[in-house]
Amino acid sequence: MQVSTETTAINWEHSFNAIPALSPLAIELLSLCLDDDDAQAQLVRIVESEPALGARMMGVANSAAFGNAGNRLSTLTAAINRIGLRRSLQLAVAVLFGHPVQSKVDTRTREAFWLHSLTLAFAAQEIARVKHRPEPHAAYFLGLVHDMGYMVMEVYRPGVLGAIVSRMETQQISAQKAEMLELGIEHQQLGARLLRKWKVPESMVAHIENHHSLDIDPDSDAAVLFGAEQIARSGAIVATLYAGLDHPFNAMGMDALGIEFFLDQQLSLSGDVVAGIQEKIIQEVENLRASAQSMTTTP
Repeated sequence: MQVSTETTAINWEHSFNAIPALSPLAIELLSLCLDDDDAQAQLVRIVESEPALGARMMGVANSAAFGNAGNRLSTLTAAINRIGLRRSLQLAVAVLFGHPVQSKVDTRTREAFWLHSLTLAFAAQEIARVKHRPEPHAAYFLGLVHDMGYMVMEVYRPGVLGAIVSRMETQQISAQKAEMLELGIEHQQLGARLLRKWKVPESMVAHIENHHSLDIDPDSDAAVLFGAEQIARSGAIVATLYAGLDHPFNAMGMDALGIEFFLDQQLSLSGDVVAGIQEKIIQEVENLRASAQSMTTTP
């Protein structure tokens, strides 16, 4: 595809420099194994090393979202016990990876993108679980950050997501073609570049970079990501979770029959299984919505 000289000349490394540095503790969180006997102690140590993150975690544990607003906790260990070890880790990873980019965009875009990322993360985790993938937690992380390239685009040029969607609708082209016309790069490639700059393990980055590949392996994490992407953009999810909030990726999704056909053909997931996944995602995200909002509020 031909793109203008202007788009191909974008210095993305310069754009990355405008984004706050990733906390080195974020990579440490990725390597934390929840099955280790000292997993909770490790998580407490890491969170305590980031005072703002610790304060957010305490705020979540003491919020009405956990039904305990009147019984305030005073220690991080107690807070993690109340939230749950796995959910605490998921929230901590989400904040440390999301904050550098999200802090550079407007509030409404940040809220919509956070909700999209959280939905996609749960979708990836649930598909990985149903498909008996070895590390559903890793799939959660991949889902959480795999669309980060869109946020980098938005940091570079506010409003570009709307321009991409407009091109898709008026020219009847794919999101990838619209991205190339607007910026000369696809979102998964841009996101992969940022994650490599942040020293995220290559094994994870490769799945993000390749999840739109035409010869994707149906048994790979990349396929899980693409399937999760379609579910997260489905009408059932959007109508329930995005009431009153613009969904920046809604026009990029397939229709219901397209999603069902793709997931059946590519991932061997029946319509009933997909419906069950959607139902569980909605429940998980609704339960976590208040916590997510307090965790992602810029201090």
